[in-house]
Amino acid sequence: MTAAECYGIASVGGAKVTAEDNRIDVSVMLHLKFGVTMDPVIESVRRAVKYNVETFTGMTVDTVNIDILGIKN
Repeated sequence: MTAAECYGIASVGGAKVTAEDNRIDVSVMLHLKFGVTMDPVIESVRRAVKYNVETFTGMTVDTVNIDILGIKN
């Protein structure tokens, strides 16, 4: 849900979360909106997901992997 609310995201194709020893890895699959600059959007999503997951769980997020599935109008 966090990723879907970020600027430049057309849709979220899925997410995978794995946890081990109080540490979390997150993978999010996204479609970007046409015309946005990819790097700032990806970094914004990465920061937002990391912050919200850590706040919600109290655990440390090691990585947030972003997979771009495509571009949508």
